[in-house]
Amino acid sequence: MPRLTIVRGLPGSGKSTYAKSLGIHHVEADMFWMRDGVYEFPRDDDPDKLDKITLAHRWSYNQVRQAMWYGMDVVVSNTFTTVDQFASYLELAHILGYDAVVITRKNNFGSIHAVPVDVVDAMRNRWEEYPGETILITQNRRTR
Repeated sequence: MPRLTIVRGLPGSGKSTYAKSLGIHHVEADMFWMRDGVYEFPRDDDPDKLDKITLAHRWSYNQVRQAMWYGMDVVVSNTFTTVDQFASYLELAHILGYDAVVITRKNNFGSIHAVPVDVVDAMRNRWEEYPGETILITQNRRTR
């Protein structure tokens, strides 16, 4: 049975590094912001910032859906602070006959995207646990 792996965690928790280590098709919303190898996230003063973030998450979901349609094992790594934020992925896995696992990364390696502390604190404050999730904590600091 094909597998969908959902990796969630706060910025800097090692989501991307872990997802890449699985060696399967990997998707995350941050990929939407890459232009010629440069990460171009919208600035805080961009009036369309929230719409663009929504678009990035739709893009991520559609990339996962397309890969799953072709029967590929897929890992999606995003912050997913609330269960509702990844429920549509679980529903898709159910519809397409995929085994789905949820992995939470609980590390603090520091965000490579310089996410402000108050934003990370807001994410932490709205965090929802998911029954049956696997919690992964890496003992050694990763290298970038």
